[in-house]
Parts: sequence; structure tokens; C-alpha cells
Amino acid sequence: MFMKNNENIKKLTKMAVLVALTATLTLIVRIPTPTGGNINLGDVVIFIASFLLGGLNGGIIGGVGSAIADLIGGSSNFVIATLIIKFLEGFVVGTLFYLFKNKNIIAIILSSSAGAFVMVLGYFIFEYFCFGIGTAISVLLPNIIQGVVCIILAVMLKSIIMPKDLLKN
Repeated sequence: MFMKNNENIKKLTKMAVLVALTATLTLIVRIPTPTGGNINLGDVVIFIASFLLGGLNGGIIGGVGSAIADLIGGSSNFVIATLIIKFLEGFVVGTLFYLFKNKNIIAIILSSSAGAFVMVLGYFIFEYFCFGIGTAISVLLPNIIQGVVCIILAVMLKSIIMPKDLLKN
């Protein structure tokens, strides 16, 4: 009984740290775009958290961490959308990653790409319904750039962060 509680505390602690890291990278590394948004590196943490802890936990980390960043960073009108979109992003990444028999670089790239696609599509839909087609189209390129940059960084960091026995090249 004590061992199970201890494991739950460890997992919850890891998740809390990853939520904080997601929010931090989203807030600190911000490259402004002409559309008034920004490109950030929070998705790197979402991808890695999803590889390590699975879809549900990756989704929770991505949704909560990114929503906190929006709340703190002055984008409160995006908090609910971000919570949903980033949850789905992490969920898709972690779920697809665990479907691959070989947890190699191909699995990382494909699952991260699917998650980035969910993010781009999610924000496009949100922007379309809230601000119109012009705004929705204008945020496509910055969101695609963010997704690609974060995929590249996640691939580069996986060998440092992830256990060698989990991922073999």
C-alpha cells in the first residue's frame, strides 16, 4: 500500500514539474509574430512528457502548463482553447508514440508531427470562429514553424533526457 502511494506521489511530482516547465518555456522563450501572437518552445516539453508518461499525462501536462502560461502571459482569452488544444496535442503524441513497436526516431517524428498538426488545426479552428478566416489563416505559418522547431528540438533532446533502454536508434 505504501509503495503504491509513494509511486503516485513520484508521478504527480514529475507531472507538476513538467507543467511548470511547459509554462516556463512558453512564457520565457517568446518570439513575437506579425499577427500579435508568438512562437514558443512549450511544445518541446509537451512532446517529451508525452513520450515519457503517455498520452493522458502528456495531455494534462500540455493543457494545464500552456493554459497557465496564457493566463500569466496576458492571453486570458485563449486559456480555455489552449487547455483543450494542448491537451489534445499531448494526448495524440503520447498515444501514437506508444502504438509504435520500436520507440525510435521515426516514432518520435511521426507522433510529434501528429501532435503539431493537432495544435495547428486546433488554433486555426479557434481563430476562425472567434476572429474570422483572415486571422485564422494568418496564424497558420507561425504555428507550423513552432511545431517544426519543437519537433526538431524534441528529437535532439530525446537522447539526453530519455532513458537509453526506452528509445533505441
